[in-house]
Amino acid sequence: MYRAPAILLAIAAAVLVYHPAVWLVGTWTSDAYDSAGGAVFCVVVALVAWSLSSGRTTEDPSAARRARAILVATAAVRALGELLAVDVVGGAALALDVHALGLLLRLDRRPVSLAPGCLALLFALTLPVERIAQRLAGYPLQWASARGACALLRTTTDDLVCQGVRISLDGADVLVDLPCSGTRGLFVVAAVLLTLATTRRPAPKMFTAGVGLAALSALIANALRIAALALGIAHGGPSFLPGGAAHEAVGVVALALATVPLVAWSRFVTPRHTFPRHTFPKVVDRTPDAFPDAFPKVVDSARCKAADTFPKVVDRAAEDTLPKVMDRAAEPLLDSAADTFPKVVDSAAEDTFPKVVDSAAKPLLNSAADAFPKVVDSLTDTFPKVVDSAAGTFPKVVAGPRLRAWRSTALGVLALSGAMGVTLVPAHPLDVSRPFPSLALPRSIAGAEAQPDPLSAREEAVYAAHGGSALRARYGSHAVLAVRTSSPLRHLHEPEECLSALGADVHRLGVVFEPVPSAVYRVRAPDQREYRVAVTFVGSDGAVATSVAEVVWRWLRSPDTEWTGIQRIAPWDLASAEGRLVDLELARTFDLPFREP
Repeated sequence: MYRAPAILLAIAAAVLVYHPAVWLVGTWTSDAYDSAGGAVFCVVVALVAWSLSSGRTTEDPSAARRARAILVATAAVRALGELLAVDVVGGAALALDVHALGLLLRLDRRPVSLAPGCLALLFALTLPVERIAQRLAGYPLQWASARGACALLRTTTDDLVCQGVRISLDGADVLVDLPCSGTRGLFVVAAVLLTLATTRRPAPKMFTAGVGLAALSALIANALRIAALALGIAHGGPSFLPGGAAHEAVGVVALALATVPLVAWSRFVTPRHTFPRHTFPKVVDRTPDAFPDAFPKVVDSARCKAADTFPKVVDRAAEDTLPKVMDRAAEPLLDSAADTFPKVVDSAAEDTFPKVVDSAAKPLLNSAADAFPKVVDSLTDTFPKVVDSAAGTFPKVVAGPRLRAWRSTALGVLALSGAMGVTLVPAHPLDVSRPFPSLALPRSIAGAEAQPDPLSAREEAVYAAHGGSALRARYGSHAVLAVRTSSPLRHLHEPEECLSALGADVHRLGVVFEPVPSAVYRVRAPDQREYRVAVTFVGSDGAVATSVAEVVWRWLRSPDTEWTGIQRIAPWDLASAEGRLVDLELARTFDLPFREP
């Protein structure tokens, strides 16, 4: 009975955690996310184990209350994630669970104390935050990195042209592409900062200063990285291109430089502790050096003084004072007692004692004889009342714990019912796109008739539930996929996400501007065939983008804009002239800017 509430609450928590936890672990293993969350999770587990193994903790009566409040908030956040059909929201609620767990384990009150709030933020990095950051803030980060790199390069050369995220240095074209936005560097710097903050437990102002320092150092390091790569591409050779050894080495050095200010910051942090640590050991440690030497001296001094003083007092009392006192008191006392004692005994024995006995005995016996029945009667009347009173009170005492137990059980049943309701309630996502039945592809390209390639049942279900339209067709050896939506966050994805999820090995080669601005990828399918994939995004306002990050940035500024993603797939060894014809025909169909060959 008493364990039932705890069991029910544990089951309710497991029901709420199951779906987000399965999704989160899936992001660690899926190539579509390319997430380092599994490594961050191992760091979190190691920190918690370190704190738990450091020793016992002090009591914190308010910890359980705060943890329960956080868990209630977590349930509300998960319910919101389920209703909106956004997995990231439910995954973010797991970070709140980690905060509550840190309070329940009292990690902030152990010899190796951790900050539960910073630990929760560190756990949040187990989410695919790098992919999310690229989609939501990738384009402004590209622009900021390009501005910083141009400012650095102007100090070294005059032959420099900066156009948005495109840099031309000594005739060499350098593009600050999406992977150069710095999201990977921000992720690493954030992980280092939160690990240090978890163990050092800085004050809020100091933590805010650390966040600002981390962001600034990451941006500066990325600008240095891009400037070094631009100089390397212009003068050093192909090893500075993406995938080259020099390119990777420059990235590692830039990350190392970005973490140096954070390590210096942690040295100035004064850890905050919720209880005085190591106070008693310090007192004990300070005294052993002086205590063993001082104590014998005190004892020896006392012994010497006692040995000298006590015999003198005893001798004086024994020789002079005591005999005189005894002689003076003994003689008169003995003489007086010898005369008085016989008279007292005779008088008491003959006259007084029998009278006293007779006088006291009769009233006492009579009084006891009269009083005893009354006492018995009083007890006889009173005892049933006491018994009746106890009989009425005892059931109330017994009913109290039972009532509390039933209330706790009812609360557990209510929590479990709510958890089941949250998982079973139908989703109502807000980011639903309008349908576009007019989406069409050319009937033929370069003499090849369009052969419709129907969408799979899963793809049809996605577009039926979240709106938007998609159409796929083949033109000989070429395949074209067009997706139109008014909610690009829901429907548009990079080939790294879609094709990697199908088991393909995807490498981004960069951006080309002729004949159509496109992001180009080299893809190796599971059957080892290689393909060239080109992607272009065009808005209903005529804007053209080469990444989902740029689309999202423009869409946030103009939410009414409709966007169409056009993906072309062709065998890698196919003649480039045929691919250009496909691009030109699609450019005319979707009003894309292009350059004639």
